[in-house]
Amino acid sequence: MRQLDRSQELALGCAWAAGAAPAAAVMVDIDSTLCEVHSGAKHGAAYGHGGRLGYHPLVAVRDDTGEIVHARMRKGSSQRGNVDFAVETLCRVRRLEKA
Repeated sequence: MRQLDRSQELALGCAWAAGAAPAAAVMVDIDSTLCEVHSGAKHGAAYGHGGRLGYHPLVAVRDDTGEIVHARMRKGSSQRGNVDFAVETLCRVRRLEKA
């Protein structure tokens, strides 16, 4: 997963370097979502708060464009990792703004 994180950051950095970078301060919305699955055999899928089977990823998007700046897969029953994810997102955006 860390390799996927790094690849996502590199791709985002290339896009921002090519002109997609924000001109002003970046507002980032962080939220979780439910990605429902229909088979209990899916690795990492679990029954979440609403009783539905799926994954419960965290996603951070730019408020102005909807561009995904960070994402983290989690089990469907997970409620953990929010603070770490927010810190990682903030650090990523700051690194990319300086590049």
